[in-house]
Amino acid sequence: MFFFGKKILSVLCALAVLFGAVSVWALDSLTVGMNVGGRRWDDVADTSSLMVVTRDSIWTWDVEVGGNLSLGAETRQGGAFTQVEDALRFTPLPEGQVMLDGDTGSAFDPDEAFEVERTTPLMVDMGGAFRINRVRIFPRLDRDNQRRFIQEFTLSASMEVDGPYQTIKRFFPSNPNFEPLLDMRFDALEARYVRLEPTVNREWEMAEFEIYGDGSVPVGEFVSIPLMSSTRKVWGRVRYEGGDIRQLPVKIQTRTGPDARPILYFMKKGEELISVRKHEWEGALEGLKGPVRINPDWTSWENLEEGQVRSPGNNRYLQFRVRMPEPGTKLKRLIFDYSKPPIAKDMAAEINPTRVAPGEEVEFTLSMEVRLEWRFEPPDSGFRELQVLTQAQIGKVERVLVDDVEVPFGFNRLPGEGFRVLFARRVAQNGSFVQIVFRGAMFQARNQFEIRAVDQRVLESGRRVQAYQIAREADVEPKTVEASLTVQLEENQEELPLFIKVEAVRAFTPNEDGINDRFAISYGLLKLLEPASVSLLVYDLGGRRVAQVDGEGQGVGLYALEWDGRDRTGRLVPPGIYLYELRAETDKKVSRQRGTVGVAY
Repeated sequence: MFFFGKKILSVLCALAVLFGAVSVWALDSLTVGMNVGGRRWDDVADTSSLMVVTRDSIWTWDVEVGGNLSLGAETRQGGAFTQVEDALRFTPLPEGQVMLDGDTGSAFDPDEAFEVERTTPLMVDMGGAFRINRVRIFPRLDRDNQRRFIQEFTLSASMEVDGPYQTIKRFFPSNPNFEPLLDMRFDALEARYVRLEPTVNREWEMAEFEIYGDGSVPVGEFVSIPLMSSTRKVWGRVRYEGGDIRQLPVKIQTRTGPDARPILYFMKKGEELISVRKHEWEGALEGLKGPVRINPDWTSWENLEEGQVRSPGNNRYLQFRVRMPEPGTKLKRLIFDYSKPPIAKDMAAEINPTRVAPGEEVEFTLSMEVRLEWRFEPPDSGFRELQVLTQAQIGKVERVLVDDVEVPFGFNRLPGEGFRVLFARRVAQNGSFVQIVFRGAMFQARNQFEIRAVDQRVLESGRRVQAYQIAREADVEPKTVEASLTVQLEENQEELPLFIKVEAVRAFTPNEDGINDRFAISYGLLKLLEPASVSLLVYDLGGRRVAQVDGEGQGVGLYALEWDGRDRTGRLVPPGIYLYELRAETDKKVSRQRGTVGVAY
């Protein structure tokens, strides 16, 4: 077997491109948005909430900190409404827009409006969902009208027109409002509708009904219908109007499946459950509705990674989800690039063992079965590289087997991400069984492995692209019982210390002869969600600190710190016995390991 260095590995990658790629690869795209060949946003919408969807774009409304949202309500298709006899229906309020126009010289008067009683509930639809924290209401403030303010009422807000409504302020007959200009501030809440319900039949008018926001909006979400494609493809990067999607404050997820039903709906038929379409389930009587389940043949939602689709591309249907957490975000065209054909019809993998002791280096075997499709032209391409992505600490790759035969390979680590293996020959035979034997140590409670097959391709235009496909989790090794791509630690995580495997020399001689000149202490860290601050503190027998060595922020893994035998002024300490403390600080706890070390000359 061969372990190639970085230079040889790069040469092999180049050769894989030159000799392993064929000119039949093609690059295309699936586009949502109004352009040639694109799909309309409103046509591909399955569900949407807290955002605006039109034929050519989706967006969240812009809002300024402390801005009066009432002024833009009409342009957002909102406005002032009054409640009719049916408690769940509202109708436009006659002359109600004068309350939202910013003109303090005009006012809405229920006594002058057609069929509006003084106790009729009023509602302001802001035309979009916002986070509001202030409402001001007042009549005209001239001498004739300033006393015609509303005194007893309930003010509430909701995301939906039919509620539920959250009470903001309430004035009772026993505790009425005495302020003509009433300024109500409250903790920010998410709302689209603000309702005012007068509770007493007294004369009143309203010049302005002002609603203020804190400058943010609830997270808007758009979910597409499953989009069908007859082309076998490998999904690539995602762009917006030709740009990098990472430049926009949006979160995009995708999932793929073999049919148009990512969610399964069931209805009751006696004691049986029958599968039905979504619209049939929604229109059924409550007593006939059965469960709603995720289709197991569909993949889970996956985030884009560096602007690339991670969902498998050999499924016929793609569904995407867009989340917009910031106000004023707009997306006109969304473009999913893909190349064809796929790397493989199917790739399934598992890893063993799946339970290990924390921090101990263990031999693992990754097993993968590869199925290729040859009925189409061009056929599935196979691959020259496998990426094994994980947060586990990787030692080395011991051997690589294809169909139980050891093969030459190249190997290098991806710092903090796992490792990659480059095959000397392309894996392109249907039914290939690939195994990678490697060593690694686990420090997290759960260590997830992601297996990617990578194919370097040259298009007809001469442009080089990289395609990858992710293996699914499945039982492919008959000798093992558990099929998983997750490795867990054996011990109960509640009982594990922060430090593990603390090892230190018992004595050293800092005389600069090159032999045993430093006090070295190695250790492992577990159970960290964020890096810890680690320090080595040295004390004399009187408890006085003589030295301190600080490590940079450290996550889970194996580390070492060294003391050169000098105090804080840079002088060598006298010979003798010293106390040391290894200390790690997190936002939740401080862990310590103590011991002694001897200094001799």
